[in-house]
Amino acid sequence: MTLGAILYFGFQVGLMLTPLNAVRRRNGVAVLWDTHTKTQVIDLPQGVVRATVDVETPVVAPAKSAEVIGPYAVSAGSRLNV
Repeated sequence: MTLGAILYFGFQVGLMLTPLNAVRRRNGVAVLWDTHTKTQVIDLPQGVVRATVDVETPVVAPAKSAEVIGPYAVSAGSRLNV
């Protein structure tokens, strides 16, 4: 590896690490562009898991006169005549 390649690699790594030089605990671990644009990352609170409720839904068979469109049963009065 030549000296030029080492310097080039070091320069590239330095460019990638430059935004991290502003990371401090006192500024909320903000990166350079966060401090420049005055934006901040917020941590949303964890959601609450609600208890599940078992509800028995009765299965209703479609009426004999109902029209079937795909998996849906269409009752006689609900169809629009267009």
